[in-house]
Amino acid sequence: MDNAAYEGVRLLILAVVLPLIYAAWKYITKQPLQWIVLLTFVALGTVALSLLAVAHFRNKKRYGVIKPKEPQPVIVAIDELKSLLHEGERLVGRFQEDSIKPTFPEVEDWRKRTRECARQKVLATENLVRTKDLLRLEKPWHEDDLLRIAAKFVDHGCLLPDDSLGIAVFKHLWGSVERLKELIAKIEGEELPENRDYWPYR
Repeated sequence: MDNAAYEGVRLLILAVVLPLIYAAWKYITKQPLQWIVLLTFVALGTVALSLLAVAHFRNKKRYGVIKPKEPQPVIVAIDELKSLLHEGERLVGRFQEDSIKPTFPEVEDWRKRTRECARQKVLATENLVRTKDLLRLEKPWHEDDLLRIAAKFVDHGCLLPDDSLGIAVFKHLWGSVERLKELIAKIEGEELPENRDYWPYR
């Protein structure tokens, strides 16, 4: 289609436009000066538009239609995991800053979406997430770390010492967020420091 249009424009110039210009020139040489100037500008404009059309078709033929690149599915999957990590960190942050603490159903909903995201086929196909990684994601966090960080939250007034349910929800959430951090670090080939400062949480 593009070749046909290009050839059509070229034939139009050769067979129609140039003879018309020649005939117009013969005619306007017999007219007053103002008509000569006007028709000259009209003829030049016609030629310019024709040349622009030819250049457009040539460029379109050479480069084609440039389409924006779609992000790779594996990049999208990793970004989704990072987004879920940020969401989990915001839930933990509510224990520090919000009087309304996250509930167990909220935490479980977040964990369910995290598991589904980690199990995306593209991550397995790219050999980024294996079965052992998924099992580790579900593994409870180290109990001594959980007790230590929960004690810090209690000391800072973020958790009540007699709120056993709130402390259990916090430990459940906090450990899951740390497991997700491990998974993302593994995917990106990074290593998390063994002795991390967990207060203030970030």
